[in-house]
Amino acid sequence: MIFKEFVWVFGLADDIKQFHQLWQVTSISRDFIRNYGIQTDTAEILSKKLHLLSFDFRAQIFANKIVQFFSEESAKVNSNERLLDSSEIIEFLIGLVKYHANTQSRSGFTSSILMASALTDEINEQIVLDSMTKKLKWLI
Repeated sequence: MIFKEFVWVFGLADDIKQFHQLWQVTSISRDFIRNYGIQTDTAEILSKKLHLLSFDFRAQIFANKIVQFFSEESAKVNSNERLLDSSEIIEFLIGLVKYHANTQSRSGFTSSILMASALTDEINEQIVLDSMTKKLKWLI
C-alpha cells in the first residue's frame, strides 16, 4: 500500500541523480577549501579532484564554473599565502578573546590580544623579543 502511494518518486530518479552529482561537486569543493583554504594552486588541485569522478553534462558545467571561480580567486593570492575559506575561524578566535577577557578581566585587554596572536602563529622567545624592540613595518 505504501509503495502505491510513493510510486511517483520513481519518476524523479533522473532528477535525483543530477542533484546528487551537483551535491558531490559542492561537497568536494567545500571540504577541500575548508581544509586547505585558497592558495595559488587551489584551482588546479580542485580540478583534478573533481575530474576523478564521472559527472553528467550539467554537473560538469557546474564543476567547471567552480574551478573557474577558484582560479580567479587563486590569482589574487601571493605564493606564500593561504586565504581562509570563510569567517568561521576568525569568529572563533574573536570568541576566544572575548571569553578570555571575561575570565581574566583583572589582567586587562592586552593579555587577551597577546593570547589571540599566540593562538594564530608560531611563537618563540625571538619573536617576542623582536616584537617588543622593533617597530612593525605596517606601522611605519
